[in-house]
Amino acid sequence: MAFRSINLTLLLLAVSSTAAAHHSPFLFFDPTNTVEIEGEITKLRWRNPHVVFQLQVKDASGTTEEWTLETHSVSILRRMNLERDSVNVGDAVKVAGWPSKRGGTELFITNMLMPDGIEIAFDPGAPPRWADEAQGDKSTWMATADDISGGKADGMFHVWSTSLVGGDGNFLFEGYDFPLTEAASEARASYDMYSNPILGTCESKGMPTIMEQPYPMQFAKSHNRIQMHMEEGDIVRVFDMTPGASLAGKEATVLGHSIGRWQDDALIVTTTGSNWPYTDMTGVPNSTNAVYVETFTPSADGKSLNYSLTITDPETFVVPPTFSKQWLWVPDATVEPYDCVPDHVE
Repeated sequence: MAFRSINLTLLLLAVSSTAAAHHSPFLFFDPTNTVEIEGEITKLRWRNPHVVFQLQVKDASGTTEEWTLETHSVSILRRMNLERDSVNVGDAVKVAGWPSKRGGTELFITNMLMPDGIEIAFDPGAPPRWADEAQGDKSTWMATADDISGGKADGMFHVWSTSLVGGDGNFLFEGYDFPLTEAASEARASYDMYSNPILGTCESKGMPTIMEQPYPMQFAKSHNRIQMHMEEGDIVRVFDMTPGASLAGKEATVLGHSIGRWQDDALIVTTTGSNWPYTDMTGVPNSTNAVYVETFTPSADGKSLNYSLTITDPETFVVPPTFSKQWLWVPDATVEPYDCVPDHVE
């Protein structure tokens, strides 16, 4: 797969027509508890934002239950060399996964044993459970800087990937620990995660939540602008690099408005005017008065891109918190079309 340049006009058209709804399984499912069930696959939706199976399960008395099995997105599975024909309706399978935190017959599956004895690992960190080895190449998602030979000489202007090594995926708000005001704490406590407007839809996350997205992203230059194209939702953020540019008087949007400047090799981006209502997926509120300052710093060897985000929002935080993560340069990685399909479309 080769590096591809960004056509800003085409990408901005894509943003207006499709978006994303990825969420971390650790928020909605219990990874400390693994459940095994067996049954027949009766329905399969192989698409973003999440691949979903329906499994017909019979208990010892012959009573039938329908289970909903969710796993990672097509965007994640594609990079594990798992394709649509890996599983088919009518297959009798055994699955292992994490139960839903709200109970019921929902499972986030990590492993599946096929009728021919082949095991599939749907989670990049899942070891084989029933066989000596499992299908599902984890190398792209579990890469480290030590695995990369050489680096890119063109600074930050290429594709960057997320590594899932360490923690629950190196997502931006890992741990979800925030210095909240009393009002923000109360809002978060009363928040129902299952009511989030992106769940089951192809609505877009806004700033700053979208910066959690785990898929590859790409930077490109265009006159006095830098575009940041993220695979989730085919989202493009535009940073105005015009000297003396102002953020004043602009209408609020879900991504806000951003101006950038260089500080040596680091790109400093200031964003205001986001009317996306949340900071993260746990219901921490976000106000339109919030100011986000981001720093993107390529490493000297070109293998990694260090990122920090400081949020100043007195309505939400008692002190401005700073969050950080790191992307890797993974050779041959590309930003693929997201092609989200909402739940109500069969």
